Amino acid sequence: MKEIFRRTMIILVLGVLILSCNVGYAENIDPCDDDSQYAYGENFGWLNFEPMFGPGVTVTKTEVIGFVWAENIGWINLSPTNYGEVTNDGSGNLSGYAWGENVGWISFSCENTGSCATVDYGVTIDEDGNFDGWAWGENIGWIHFQNLVIPYKVQTAWVPSEPDIDVTPLALNFGSVAVGTSFTLITTISNTGEGDCIVTSLTLSGTDFFLNQLTPTPPFNVPPATWIEVWMDYTPGEVGDDSGELQIASNDPDEPIVTVSLSGTGIEAPSPPVTVEAILTFYDESVSDGKLSGTGPGNSAEGRLKALRNMIEAAGDLIDDGNLVEGCQQLMDAYNRCDGLPKPPEFVEGDAADDLAKMILELVESLAC
Repeated sequence: MKEIFRRTMIILVLGVLILSCNVGYAENIDPCDDDSQYAYGENFGWLNFEPMFGPGVTVTKTEVIGFVWAENIGWINLSPTNYGEVTNDGSGNLSGYAWGENVGWISFSCENTGSCATVDYGVTIDEDGNFDGWAWGENIGWIHFQNLVIPYKVQTAWVPSEPDIDVTPLALNFGSVAVGTSFTLITTISNTGEGDCIVTSLTLSGTDFFLNQLTPTPPFNVPPATWIEVWMDYTPGEVGDDSGELQIASNDPDEPIVTVSLSGTGIEAPSPPVTVEAILTFYDESVSDGKLSGTGPGNSAEGRLKALRNMIEAAGDLIDDGNLVEGCQQLMDAYNRCDGLPKPPEFVEGDAADDLAKMILELVESLAC
């Protein structure tokens, strides 16, 4: 009778365990069927990650789920629903907590408690699916996942999927940019691998190169078969050649840092285009400062001074109305009245006369008259 009761209880316990597991996954421990399913607890002995009964343990790219059996302490739940669970970052770095019905919480990483500076421990899965490292239980001490002297280990069919970063282009030449202005170029970070590419930092050298606000702030993830643009600004502070580098750090195991070279040349900012309004302002200021005055016999000087201004203003009105030919002709007539040549007669004289003529001629040339 006692034996029947004992067997009944075993069946009930296994039923509870099976129902509590994630039925969407199949256990994937000990893929080579060579007993690579054991970890060791310093104070309680062996832990079996592929027990004869129950759902066993399944490793995915995001978590480790299921139940481990230890003869001396009972079942350990790797994915408790109320709190904890053992997680996988996709690169084989485990964290989080498991729960033992008789021993309490078991930590898989020192990051769980922020104790890495004093007690650095954790559990990882390598490229062959082998667990390695240590887990810690406050009530049971250390759990070790691999030993070469007394051979034992836990192995899973799941292996980390590695990212493969690709940065294009690897050189950004901004060309000639006026001092005080900005020019923007883009380099693209792509992930051609199978694991998430985590960009951890973007580091710049060179005083005149900047990350544009459209560039995401690290750390950020570039999932497989996707890409993210890094927008770069070049804002020269003085005339001359500039160079620098953008260093892109990521979790790519083969290329942890990719360097993009940066170059550009600062040039003098071009003078703003001359306008009729600018010429009239210069005209009025020069007259007010005594640098420009009318010239001519008798009382004609004052009239010529006003007439030249009216000619320039009329040219602006013609241009604004779309009469470019007539406006250009009016400007040339005004230019001829201050160009310093004897014919036709000059209308103005003074220190500003030559600059006035140059401004009018520059406007004529910019209009392609």
